[in-house]
Amino acid sequence: MAVAKLLGKDTTCASLQLRNLPDALLVDRVFAGLEAAGRVLTLEDGRTVTWGFKHREANLQTVLITAEEGGLELVAVVEDVLSLTAGASDAYPSVEEYERKIRQLRLEPRVVGIARDQASLIAAYPLLKRWMQANLLGFNSSCEKHAAACALMPDIHLPTDVYLAAKGGSVPVKVVTPDLPAASIPLEAFTR
Repeated sequence: MAVAKLLGKDTTCASLQLRNLPDALLVDRVFAGLEAAGRVLTLEDGRTVTWGFKHREANLQTVLITAEEGGLELVAVVEDVLSLTAGASDAYPSVEEYERKIRQLRLEPRVVGIARDQASLIAAYPLLKRWMQANLLGFNSSCEKHAAACALMPDIHLPTDVYLAAKGGSVPVKVVTPDLPAASIPLEAFTR
């Protein structure tokens, strides 16, 4: 109920320019992205970050961030993010090589976040940003383990749009993506 209320019951993926499953309702896409490998990270302040991916389609991911009292602050759908790493070694020696691989695989990386309100966006966005960094490392990893990949991270551009929750069942309203640093959570805290 909280997810549907936040997203608007009639919001489609296409209305937010999501390429995969464009005809699906956004609420259905959110839950599809939690089908497999659901993980929850509970922070010291009581907030939680929950994430997963669509079964057999790991390129379709979902992230939920809740406040200490359990209220949903932000929902994000993530598409086509390619990990910077492969196995025990760093896979890409440069941003150019990484971008070339994305084009070769015909991926269109995209992150769309929908926040309850502006205050929730400011509170939750650094957590989403840190989750995105862990995602780029392929989870279960750290900068100590993948120093070269971490050095590339600041130069990797993941197109990110953010919206504020729909009012009265309308479509979420696009706002400026905050220019905030990632939360200082250890990357290895995000596991798959």
